[in-house]
Order: sequence, then structure tokens, then C-alpha cells
Amino acid sequence: MSVTYEPQSDKVTLKCDIENEAVAQSAKVSSVMLRAAFIPYLKHAKNGNPFITNMINAEATLVCEFIHNDQQAASFEITSDEIK
Repeated sequence: MSVTYEPQSDKVTLKCDIENEAVAQSAKVSSVMLRAAFIPYLKHAKNGNPFITNMINAEATLVCEFIHNDQQAASFEITSDEIK
């Protein structure tokens, strides 16, 4: 897993490697559901989490990328407004 920040685009990219083929296939099929699950988690986790608080204060967008065998299995974006 890696996290990078691009100040020019105000994007925080969270890149996760998925080793399991079945999990990667599931991520491809249900990326909309993954995104929907991340939003309430981030809203709840922001209390006491400086990373999420700083991301919101910077008005940055979180980009989540799930990679399997060097290919993108799923990707989605969540804006800071969505988790305020």
C-alpha cells in the first residue's frame, strides 16, 4: 500500500495491491459498493484521525486505486466535501 499527495491537483492517492484473484475480481465488479462503504467509514474515522482531518482541511480528493498483477482492478474518488 502507498499514499501519495499531488499538490497541483489536490489529490491524495491511496494505492492498494490485491494479491488474491477472487478479491480482485470482486473489486472490479463492486467498485461502486466499495466507494459507498468508504464514505461512511471516512466520516466516522475523521474524528481523531489527523490524516483525514488534514485532507478535509486541504479540500483534497481521495483517489483509491486497487491494483492486481500490475493492472487496475478498481478505482474511485471521494471528495473532501463528501466526508465533512
